[in-house]
Formats: sequence, C-alpha cells, structure tokens
Amino acid sequence: KQGAVEVKRYWNIPVGTQDRTMTEGDALELIEAELRQAVILRTHADVPVGVFMSGGIDSTLISALAFDQGASAEAYTLGFSKGSCIEDEVEEASVIARHIGIKHNVRSVDPREYLQEIESSSLGYEEPFYSVSPNYIVSKFVAGKGVKVALNGLGGDELFAGYDYYKWCKVWEGMKSFRGLARFGQLMPSSRLKRVCGYLGCDSATSLHSLLFLKMPVDDLNSLFNQRIGVGFDPVECVSELYAQQVPCSSAVEALSYMDLRNYVGNHHVERTDQFTMMNSIEGRFPFLDHNMIEAAYTIPAHLKLKNNERKYLLRKLSRKFLPEQALEMPKKGFSFPLNSWMKKELAEYVRDNLQELGQMGVFDPSTIERWYSEYRQGRRPYTQIWQLVSTNVWFKNFVSSPSFGD
Repeated sequence: KQGAVEVKRYWNIPVGTQDRTMTEGDALELIEAELRQAVILRTHADVPVGVFMSGGIDSTLISALAFDQGASAEAYTLGFSKGSCIEDEVEEASVIARHIGIKHNVRSVDPREYLQEIESSSLGYEEPFYSVSPNYIVSKFVAGKGVKVALNGLGGDELFAGYDYYKWCKVWEGMKSFRGLARFGQLMPSSRLKRVCGYLGCDSATSLHSLLFLKMPVDDLNSLFNQRIGVGFDPVECVSELYAQQVPCSSAVEALSYMDLRNYVGNHHVERTDQFTMMNSIEGRFPFLDHNMIEAAYTIPAHLKLKNNERKYLLRKLSRKFLPEQALEMPKKGFSFPLNSWMKKELAEYVRDNLQELGQMGVFDPSTIERWYSEYRQGRRPYTQIWQLVSTNVWFKNFVSSPSFGD
C-alpha cells in the first residue's frame, strides 16, 4: 500500500513437528482424513477427470478414494504390448480396478512406437535429461480420451518413506563412529567400494541424499568440459546447502523426506509431469502434495512410516481398507522403457550421431565423449550418463542453435 516490497517465504515444509505420542491408529485416521479431503478438492472440475493409475499403492489409493467419494473419474494405465520382454503392472492395476469398481482404460505400448517419439519427447523436457519418461505417452493417451484433469499418486513415496534408501538410514546412523574409516575407504581402487564408503562417510542425511542423486562425479565433469569447472567445487555440498539450509530435522528419515520434496519432487517429478500433461493440454493434480496433507504427514513419527524395515508401512496398512490383499502382495514392477537396450540396437546410430555433433560444439572434449561411449559399450559406464550427453545435443539443436519449438 505504501509502495514497499518485501520478499519472504510464505510456507515451508514443517520439519521438527513430529508428535511422538501419536499412535498407529491415530496416524491412520489422520492420513485417511487428509487424503480424502485432498482428493475431494482435486476432483472438483467441470471437465472430464482421470487418474494415472499404475499397480502401485499411491495411485491406486488415490483412485479408490476418488471413486469412494463419488467422483466420476476413470483410471488410465499404460502397459507393454503382448510379446514384449518387458513386464508392466497392467495385471495388478486391472485387479484393483475391478475391486474398486472404477472404469479402467488400458493402453498397450509397443516399445518401438516410442522410438518415433524421441524428438517430441525431448521437446517436452525442454532441457537435457538422463532418461526417457512414460509421462509423454500416458498424457497423450489420456488427452485422446478427452480428459482435461488428471490425478497422480506423486508424493506418497516421499512423505511415507517409500524408497529403498530410507531403509539405509539405520545403517548410516549406526556408522557415525566410523565416519573417518569410511572416508579412508574412498581411497580404495574399487569404484563400488568408493561409492558405498562415500555414502557412509556423509556428515548429514541431507548430504547423503545429495550424494545418492549425483549422476556425474566432479572429476568426470572436469574431464568432460573443455574448461575446468573449478578446483574445490563440491556438487554434493552445493546442492545440500542450497536446499537443506541448516533445517533442524528430527531424524534421518525426515531429512531424506525433506530433501525428496525440496529437490527430487520440486526439480524432477512435478516438473516432468507438468511438462508432459500441459504439452497435451491436461492439468495434472497431486493430492499427496496438498499442503495440509504434507503438514499432517510431518506430524507422524518416523518409526511409523518405516516400521519393521517395511517401506510405506502406514500407507500399506491404510490401503488394505480399500484394495484387495492380492494386489498388495504383488511385487512392484514399475513402468520404464528399455532405453539401455535401444541405445545399443535401434538407437545406436542416433546415439553416435548426436555424440559426434556434441563433440564438435566446442564446449565438450571430443576424446572424453568417445572414451565414455567406449566404456558404456563395455559395460563400465551407466547408460544414463551417455543419454545425458545425447539429450544435451538434442536440446541444443532444438532450443539454441536452430529453435524449432516456435514453429
């Protein structure tokens, strides 16, 4: 009103709010109440609503609650075509859909079909990325059905300790007395031993999270670029300080969850989903990421989220109220394209051409690119690092040297 402008954060993830007196029953009631409300809010629409439903707990629980609330939402699942050597979760999703009573739409994808969409998918990312995502195909599928709003189960793993690395917390915390010994192990020649010792030697859980997500060590980056990044640059500490900011987390589980939401969800999951849903004129909505849901989840003690070393213990228990036991016992398979295989076969020429062009750009060292590709072919370098280079060149061609997105 007086012309003064003040910049400040209006909300933050509420770490340090665990109610250690909360019982398991109280926690289950709290989760169900908040998740129901979050789903109700996100099914309000004057256009057709769908749910991206895999065979996993998060999206199926969202589907069950949406149907239970009387929403007219339908479930959409991607699968691989018959004869594919890749497993999917269509069987699990179909069992759950029949149990819930929700209308289930399945789209079978021939992996070779996606090869024709590589360039379009790269345009959707709008930046270099180390893999390819099914979000492009599922968004296109749902848009073709006239759906304009799509619910997604994103956030369940991050709020309720759903990833494997949450189970490492006790091991990592138990190594506090051996941090120095773990750092000494990083001098060993074995790359795997170095990596493990690097994890165990982290001083904080936030640094551990940053190291777990590091795709390229700084030494690799320095050899890749024609100009050195800088002596003493530590990407792990840089990312940890950028997001952690000395946040007083109550436990290692809470610290990993905090970093998941701040970094992994914010910079990866939400952005990726938004890019491809909006590319197909769909609005993606995330009930688990409702701020009231997050605030409620952070009051739940960590030992209830990871109980008896079982990931997502509370969500699994809540799901038994809505989902068949058969579905909960099925092993999670996920849905991912066989990019590594494609890079060695159908996309081999595409990969070589883009790596050659990247080496001529003047930014990267051609000999390093060639060495990395050779190591990849020998099984000594992960395909994600090579695809990161390929997608860098594709991004550069489409967005920098001769932009095509405005055509």
